[in-house]
Amino acid sequence: MRNSSGIALGTHLWLVYAFLYVPILVLILLSFNASGLPTAWGGASLKWYAKLLANASIQHAALNTLIVALTSTFIACVLGTLLALGVEMRARNNPGRKGANLADTLLMAPMIIPDIVLAIALLSFFNLLKMSLGLHSIILSHVVFNIAFVCAVVRTRLKHFDYSILEASIDLGAGWFITARRVLLPAIFPGVMAG
Repeated sequence: MRNSSGIALGTHLWLVYAFLYVPILVLILLSFNASGLPTAWGGASLKWYAKLLANASIQHAALNTLIVALTSTFIACVLGTLLALGVEMRARNNPGRKGANLADTLLMAPMIIPDIVLAIALLSFFNLLKMSLGLHSIILSHVVFNIAFVCAVVRTRLKHFDYSILEASIDLGAGWFITARRVLLPAIFPGVMAG
């Protein structure tokens, strides 16, 4: 009985993988098709990649995408880590405080709210502030969305953190800045990177 259920589960798993990845593999294969039609193979060619690299609009869009990705990731990592540290330190110093569930709900709202609703809310907010739309508004929108993910991952890391090493560092004469830089940040760095 156990073996047959394992085979069924394995078969189901491979069917799901095939459903997800076979279309991507077919798309990659067809990108080398010289004819440009998905129904007729015209031989292998790199001409579509040459046209892609020669297209200035696509190069500009790729550069903008890279700028948005790197900038929003950096800002979200910094702000999300600081937010997680603040929330966890406050929860640790005030156990059983009122409003803890409300704070958790507000922190996780961008992850729960559907993307389209968050996008419309941010657009309305930008219009309310009479803010021009452009690369800066896209970066800001991505930061708002990503902070919740960074905060959640870093808070998970902080929940399993041994705070006695912070106290030991301070007792040995290190200030808060040195303790944060040399003890806390290296200990939570995997969580920050995962976020």
